[in-house]
Amino acid sequence: MEKHEYSDFEKAIYYIDKKEYTKAIAYLRKEVEDDNPDAIFHLALMYWEGLGVESDFSEAKSLIYNAKQRKHPLGDMYWDIISAYE
Repeated sequence: MEKHEYSDFEKAIYYIDKKEYTKAIAYLRKEVEDDNPDAIFHLALMYWEGLGVESDFSEAKSLIYNAKQRKHPLGDMYWDIISAYE
């Protein structure tokens, strides 16, 4: 039986579920460098909530816009919500 090699994004989700946010952030950043829209969106949420990083709405907003530009459906929805309140 072949062993499954987990992607950095899968590892990030694993660590988010375990509430080991610092480890999750490291894996998300690797995936963001590769333009993974899911990773971009999840990293935005980490900044939004201050999980593993200091809460930074400006950075979260920038990442959400980035996810929207890459056609992430939740990035698009969150961007519309943020834009409605500005």
